[in-house]
Amino acid sequence: MAIYRPVFSNIWKDPTFESYKPAMKLIFIYLITNDSTTESGIYPITIKTISNETGISLKIVEQLLANGLKNVVYDFDNNFVLIKNFLKYNGGGRPDLLHKSVEKNYRNFNTHLWNEFVRIYPEYLIELQTVSKQLINRSDQVASISIAISSSISISNSNINSSDLKNKSEPSIKISFNFTNQKWEGITENDIELWNKAYPACSITAELAKMKAWILGAGAKGKKSNWRKFITNWLSRTQDRGGTK
Repeated sequence: MAIYRPVFSNIWKDPTFESYKPAMKLIFIYLITNDSTTESGIYPITIKTISNETGISLKIVEQLLANGLKNVVYDFDNNFVLIKNFLKYNGGGRPDLLHKSVEKNYRNFNTHLWNEFVRIYPEYLIELQTVSKQLINRSDQVASISIAISSSISISNSNINSSDLKNKSEPSIKISFNFTNQKWEGITENDIELWNKAYPACSITAELAKMKAWILGAGAKGKKSNWRKFITNWLSRTQDRGGTK
């Protein structure tokens, strides 16, 4: 739980925020600063809690969460909220700790809001694929994302076109590094294609070569249990630093 959340001063000049009524402004500021917030922007909170802590009636809070606040999505079935751009503005600090925090949220929070999260942040797609949990799917009028963690991947959004991955829903193959032959094993064309889409700033071939050099040097102390996660974490950190392209 963070004890500090920044609020950018230019929020008061944002046209959408300027158009909000006082109750809407208070609820939005509350949702991005209360002590339940997480780095992913997804966290559990009830309508009653929001009402009690802001002093705004339950009826008004429910109405605004249903259709009144831009960049806020509420899961009424499971009492979770998603602040769409929260990670963008609160993603400072060490990238590895940030990604661990998002993975922890994903593992513990059962809500269909993760579909929307991956649509907004496709760079987390591969990383969340390695977490032992399956997304809750829901049929929406708007295009959605559903990720089957242990079997297949189905993607549909503006950043990753589902037609690009047609007929590529093969089970995830275990990746390993062969120390004897000094080569990667188990990496498929689908992996390369998906990593290119999830980490567009990275040269996947170059980064795999760097990983190999690091592993054969002083970096790797024995065999890792999850080489796929090692690769995606490496690519994610490289992406956050600006990439290699």
